[in-house]
Amino acid sequence: MRTARGILSRQHRREVPPHWVGGFYRPPRSTPTSTRVEALCSAYAMARDAGRAGDAAAILEGIRMSVRFIQSMQYLQAESRYLPDPARAIGGIRGGTRSGEIRNDYVQHFISAVLGARRIQLTAEIGPQSRLAPRTSPRPK
Repeated sequence: MRTARGILSRQHRREVPPHWVGGFYRPPRSTPTSTRVEALCSAYAMARDAGRAGDAAAILEGIRMSVRFIQSMQYLQAESRYLPDPARAIGGIRGGTRSGEIRNDYVQHFISAVLGARRIQLTAEIGPQSRLAPRTSPRPK
């Protein structure tokens, strides 16, 4: 739990540009945020199984904030239209708020983080009907 609290204490929550909320570092980057979500998903399960509802709730809020941030790093149709090969970029994950680069490790950690959060979302505590992090842009067709 100390590790989870340490992660959460360094998460951007307020007094930063709104698009930084949920991220880590200055400026925030996608992979450090995704890897922390991976860890927080394990910590959430541990807190839940140990009956530590307060810790589990705090961790879950941190997960939600970070998932919103890392989803904002994903190239959607609107964000990719000015790139050299827009169709190829769609679905890729940018390195951060100031990096347009897409790398395999950015995508892999993003997928692992989102899948971990989705597993939590499907548990009885949240319910599958609720949305963990609503999309702000329409999905490409």
